[in-house]
Amino acid sequence: MGSAVPVSTGSPFFPPAAAISHQLRSQIIAGNDVNLVKILLCSEMSEKRVVDCGDVSVMLKDSNPRLSKMLKVAEFNVAFGVFRDVICEIYPSRRAELDTYLAIISDLALTYGGTLFYDYHKSFSAKAAMFIQRFNQRLDWSVVDLTLISRHFTGHQALSCSICGSHSHTLNLCPKSVSPPPSKPGFQTVDTKVTPFATPLCYNFNENVCKFYNCNYVHACSYCGDSHPKSVCPRRTRFMKKEKKK
Repeated sequence: MGSAVPVSTGSPFFPPAAAISHQLRSQIIAGNDVNLVKILLCSEMSEKRVVDCGDVSVMLKDSNPRLSKMLKVAEFNVAFGVFRDVICEIYPSRRAELDTYLAIISDLALTYGGTLFYDYHKSFSAKAAMFIQRFNQRLDWSVVDLTLISRHFTGHQALSCSICGSHSHTLNLCPKSVSPPPSKPGFQTVDTKVTPFATPLCYNFNENVCKFYNCNYVHACSYCGDSHPKSVCPRRTRFMKKEKKK
């Protein structure tokens, strides 16, 4: 790598942080509690509107439903990446701190699934903004807030691999799962898991209708054991021998 000559094979990258509004950028730099959905929308809309009624002013919340969207982990990573880059343009020494926070959020998302990680982020972001406004103190984003962890994750079971019970990977990445032998030419084979499941499979999931947030059964295909429902399993085909052309 030390002697390699750099070669460009594509177009220049346009930083997403450059596309957000000046108003939103100022709010991020000031340490305000910023809704990350605004970053994805590149919007200058406000979550609150002030209506002047003469001697009285009334503050109304914006009715745009997109602002209350619960971000998925991929959407969060993109939005927070822009949030981090805006801050690091002014305070470059905080990049390691914010990178660690992103790793914390990713770990919570992997451990618990769903959008609990985003509930934690919204609480932490609001708390960090409050400390700046009231006490002129900046919270360390690289440290896990145990109070908020207890508030949002107590009573929720951590996700685990149904084969080995580990919390570090999902079913399709388990090293103890056995891969089937390669299919013979001219046949379509069925991919099956040799290792049995420790917990019964979810029937509703296999019919693609499970609506339970904390389902106690394994969400895996009852036909091949992979992480999709049986109703959409691509391996649900019988053994068929291809006809040879005479």
